[in-house]
Amino acid sequence: MLNFLRKLRQKNVKGKYVKYALGEIFLVVIGILIALSINGLNQRLKNKNTYERMVTNLVSEFSANLEQIETVKRNQKASLQASNQLIHLMSQPAVYEIDSLTKWIGYLGNLWSYDAQNGVLKNVMSSGDIHLLKSDSLKNLMFGWEGLTNDLKEEQTRLNDDFVRVNTLLEKYIQIGDAIYYYRDRFPKSSFKSDFSGLLRDPTFEDMLFNKGIYLLDQLEELETLRKRNILIVKFLKKEN
Repeated sequence: MLNFLRKLRQKNVKGKYVKYALGEIFLVVIGILIALSINGLNQRLKNKNTYERMVTNLVSEFSANLEQIETVKRNQKASLQASNQLIHLMSQPAVYEIDSLTKWIGYLGNLWSYDAQNGVLKNVMSSGDIHLLKSDSLKNLMFGWEGLTNDLKEEQTRLNDDFVRVNTLLEKYIQIGDAIYYYRDRFPKSSFKSDFSGLLRDPTFEDMLFNKGIYLLDQLEELETLRKRNILIVKFLKKEN
C-alpha cells in the first residue's frame, strides 16, 4: 500500500514537471511570435518611410530633368533655325543685314547639353529600394532610363565635335566681338571688320551648316523621346503616393 502511494506521488510530481515545462515552452513561443510581430511591424514602418522619401525624391529629380530637357530643346531649336537661316542667306550672299547675320551666328555658337540628374535613381537601384515601388511599368521605365540618356550622350558628342569645327571656321572670318550677339552691349565694339561676305561664299561653311542641322535634328528627336519618358515616369510616380 505504501509503495503504491509513493509511486502515485512520484507520478503526480512528474505530471507537474511536464505541465510546467510545457507552460515554459508555450511562453517562449508566444514571446518569439510577439518579437517577430514587432520586428515585422518595425520593418514595414521603415519600408514605408523609405518608400515615401524615395518617391518624393524621385519626383523632384525627374521634374528637374524635365525642366532641363525642355530648356535644351528650346535652345537647340533656335540653333537649328539659325543654321537654316544662314543656309538661306548663302543662296544670296550679297543681300544680308549685319544685325540679323550676327544674331544667327551667335545662336550657331551656342552649345547646349543635357546632363541628367540621376543621383537618386542610381541610389534606389543600387540599394534595391526600387523594388518597393508598386508599379512594374514604372520600374521598367526607370530601368530603361540610363540607356536613353546614353543614346543622347552619343548625339551630344557629335555636336561637341561639330561645334569645334564650326567655331574654327568662324574664327577665320568673324571677329569674336561680332559673334557674341547677346553680350555685345557689355563690350566695346571690335576695332576690326568681320568678313561676312567671305563666310557666306565659303562652301565648307555651307557643308558644316547642313551637318549641324542633321546633328541637331537627331538630338532633338532623342530629347523628345527622353521628354516623353520623363513625363510618363513623373505621372507614374505621382500615382504611387
